[in-house]
Amino acid sequence: LREPQYSNAAFAAIVATGETIFQALDSAFYATGQKEIVQLRIVQAYGWIDSPQSVDLLLSKINYSNQNIGSMALDMLGKSGYTLEGSKAVPVRIELEEVCSVIIWNMVASGVLDASSCSQILKEALLSEIEYNYEKIYSLLSLLYDTNKVALIKKNLRSGDPEKAEFAFGLLDMTLEEDMKPMILPILSVSDFEEKIFRTRYVLPTTDNMDKKEVLLNLVQRDYKTVNRWTKACAIRELLQEGSSENVKLLVSNIVNPDIILSEIACEALFKLNKEEFETYAERFHFKNQYLTLREAASKVLNGNHDHTQGTDTMVT
Repeated sequence: LREPQYSNAAFAAIVATGETIFQALDSAFYATGQKEIVQLRIVQAYGWIDSPQSVDLLLSKINYSNQNIGSMALDMLGKSGYTLEGSKAVPVRIELEEVCSVIIWNMVASGVLDASSCSQILKEALLSEIEYNYEKIYSLLSLLYDTNKVALIKKNLRSGDPEKAEFAFGLLDMTLEEDMKPMILPILSVSDFEEKIFRTRYVLPTTDNMDKKEVLLNLVQRDYKTVNRWTKACAIRELLQEGSSENVKLLVSNIVNPDIILSEIACEALFKLNKEEFETYAERFHFKNQYLTLREAASKVLNGNHDHTQGTDTMVT
């Protein structure tokens, strides 16, 4: 599944085989060190096979620690057209409550960053996280209630027309169960972040007195399920601007991050913050030679393929 030349053929064979291959697929999905692309294709296969057993398997993936996997599972469940009831609805309701907690925390964090000197790229990354949270809330609601009704509510709430939004909000109020209203209604209402945070303060308590540094540290350390890699990378770059030696341990922990973007940015940040520490950990984690090789290659290109020794010295300087 991870080889481009064989992936489509393998995927078609899996779908044609049907439910009898589910046990092998799930074992492969949870295999240690499994590639994300393989996990995504397995989740897609569950959706294409589209049986009651595949729905159960997809439900078990919506709260997976990788945001991309969870989104794919939700997408496949949405396309299946099922409305979940009884025990099958329980994991969806649990996930819905968690997403609501995450979006409120993100709104608080966004307010903190807006009030401080912070790069625009990080602010935009956090707003993208909030938009993703909104989409996930609507996707989860589509599994609990009529899909067309949820789509109509979403369309009208986001139309920018006050009358349409008022109609949609009333329809949402009539659709939701009583125990979900205090959590969902304020978040989906047409109001600013501060109002949403205030109205959910008793059902979704969060830390509202964070400073900028606390927000940045939390963004880097929070689970990948709640913060995507790009936002984490932006937060690491912002921490570098803080210039505090207290951040060294956090950067070191991300040097060995399996995600190449986070690993590279952590290396750059540690090098700029503390070169001696960088040298120490470069030797410990055996990645220094890799950077020397890349530096030589870059110097050859930048110097028009002149003598690579001279080029390397230029880059070092």
